[in-house]
Amino acid sequence: MKNTLPILMLFLLMPLSMRAQWMKTNALPGGNVHGFLNHGDTVLAGIGSEAYFSTNRGKSWIPVAAAPVNVFRLRDSDGHSVLFIGHDPFEEKYRWYRSDDFFQTAVPVLPADTMPFYEMIFAFSHIYSYGNNGVYRTNDNGANWEYLTSQRIESIKLKGTKLFAFNGNNQMLCSDDEGNTWDTLLTTNGFIRDYIIPDHRTFVFTDQGCHVSDNGGQSWQYYPNSIFSDHNFKFVWHNGVIFGANYEVLIKSTDLGQTWTTVNLPSTLAYPASAIVSSGNAVMIGGAQYVNSPGMHRSIDNGITWTPVSMGIRAAVGKFRKTGNDLLIAGSDGVYRRDVNSEIWVKEPINIPELSGNYWGIFDYVEINDHKIISTWYAPWVSTNGGFFWANSQFSNPLPWDQDEITQMEIIEDKVLGWGFAGGHANQYYTSEDEGLSFERLNLSNIFAMDIDSQRAFALHSNGTIYRSDDACETWQIHSQSLPKDSCNTWFPYESRLIVRGNVFIAYAEIGSTFLFMHISLDGAQNWSSYCQEDNLSSLPWGNSEIRDIALVGNKLVAATQKGIYVSENGVQDWLARNEGLWQVNIRDLIVHDGYLWAAATNGGVWRRPVSELELHVESETRAEKENWNDALKIYPNPAAERLFVEGNKEAGAIEIRDMTGRLLVQKNINTGINPLEITSFKPGVYQLIFVGQSGGRVVRKVAIL
Repeated sequence: MKNTLPILMLFLLMPLSMRAQWMKTNALPGGNVHGFLNHGDTVLAGIGSEAYFSTNRGKSWIPVAAAPVNVFRLRDSDGHSVLFIGHDPFEEKYRWYRSDDFFQTAVPVLPADTMPFYEMIFAFSHIYSYGNNGVYRTNDNGANWEYLTSQRIESIKLKGTKLFAFNGNNQMLCSDDEGNTWDTLLTTNGFIRDYIIPDHRTFVFTDQGCHVSDNGGQSWQYYPNSIFSDHNFKFVWHNGVIFGANYEVLIKSTDLGQTWTTVNLPSTLAYPASAIVSSGNAVMIGGAQYVNSPGMHRSIDNGITWTPVSMGIRAAVGKFRKTGNDLLIAGSDGVYRRDVNSEIWVKEPINIPELSGNYWGIFDYVEINDHKIISTWYAPWVSTNGGFFWANSQFSNPLPWDQDEITQMEIIEDKVLGWGFAGGHANQYYTSEDEGLSFERLNLSNIFAMDIDSQRAFALHSNGTIYRSDDACETWQIHSQSLPKDSCNTWFPYESRLIVRGNVFIAYAEIGSTFLFMHISLDGAQNWSSYCQEDNLSSLPWGNSEIRDIALVGNKLVAATQKGIYVSENGVQDWLARNEGLWQVNIRDLIVHDGYLWAAATNGGVWRRPVSELELHVESETRAEKENWNDALKIYPNPAAERLFVEGNKEAGAIEIRDMTGRLLVQKNINTGINPLEITSFKPGVYQLIFVGQSGGRVVRKVAIL
């Protein structure tokens, strides 16, 4: 793998103008570790949906610069090329791929028509593949396959000039003619689970014990051991010590397989060591990423002590949050903060006691006054001392049949609004009036989806009516009854979603991953454009995938979908994909912050792109210059602190003040002369002031508020 590093360095040294325009932030995305490959001093790891590499024996990891597809499973490397199973997000298919340039490109390896391929390896200038029907090989990436044998073969490994495998039962096999014929090397006691061939020894592990040969399989020593009976271990040789890992325990042997001891793992959570690798003086284990487990640990003393290896943000379920000038996001293993003046994401202190259960992590995070609140799979937690001590929030009227759950939260006025599945049934909605210490269930029935925009709550009823609350969910009124009703319009409590941003409303429903329908309104939910699964979806470039979030920037509508980022300048008539360089296209959330459009990709980390590069400009002042309206309006002082004066010199008209996401904050008529505006309620930042005169002339200015 050493000869691939110059390719990466060439990419890193490219001028910015030559690079892909979406850039991953400097924090590693992280995620579950599902496999390792090592060759020489370089170790590859499959983490989340990406590949990482380490050249310092696992101390630090670098994400591969530009994988063209999502890396699902790493399978083999010959020191130059890599075989892996990848997921094509555009066609939504899993395929075998080969990359010869460190993941800059990936070539599909076409399967033979007669068999599914369970595994692939490099050997003798070919790719070998095998399954229930036997062994095949190809030297042209699958354009043509040679059928070698019909024998049942599993787990082919290359050692020197020989191929080794087993038959899926109790026979260890060997081939010294490149896989054309196979000889039985050993008939074992029990079913073979795995084998390793370090140095001159061969170890074969069954469900009943360990067979060891020091002479290439001519003679064997058998050591029975019941520790293997109920576990499917994968084994690795590490400087004279054998480690075995499965999804529950980690074991090791220091006497060549005769006796085994259980290794004390750094985490008691499930799935702590589903992958294992040895590199130099270090052995690494990988598994699921949790709040109290980063997904990878490293030991340099044969498993006596372990050091966690931080893999950073896994933006699987989190939403972006703004706190002052900082940007925050919740990933599965914690909450990360990015200061506006820093290029580093910093993990917030969240010392929650480790809980039992699979895939337990953080879903959302909000701050209100001096309280921090996180939502987990089970319940919200609250901290009143800056995150150093956490306690469960209390439910004042818990549901009788199961535990209440809150997985999403929003701040509305002085309350916390939360919702999530209760007992696996439908969404339930809650409010907290004591900054997260306790939650009370809202008395809402048949509400299938909810969203918050500009401190107003919107709720989608099962009959398609949209309700609105302007007083933090105290009272509700009908906002719109105009949602179309047709043969495909059926709401489901589990799979319905409502997104509200300004006058843009999106309502959609699906079952699992099956799209049902979607409605989009650009005029406050009065009129709708509808898309049904039975219709031709060619007008939607992302097909029948979900819209996960939308952002408004000037007069542009930006959609985050499972197929990437799309922009429309003319309502919803036309959409333009803006995914240059964005290979993690399953986008969970969007936000405009500090001059960038930020995107959180499911299991793919946090990405950002300058708003200007996306051509998502706020309206420029060139139009005013061309129409000789530059002198029609004066704004002072700029920057302003408490009061802003707008002086109209040409004619009366109307002004709007919007933030840089396009959200309307002020709208009023002004006369010629001086018009004062109070701005004490505005947060510091840059805003857009738009003046439209009575004759249609238009002036756009940027205003800085201190």
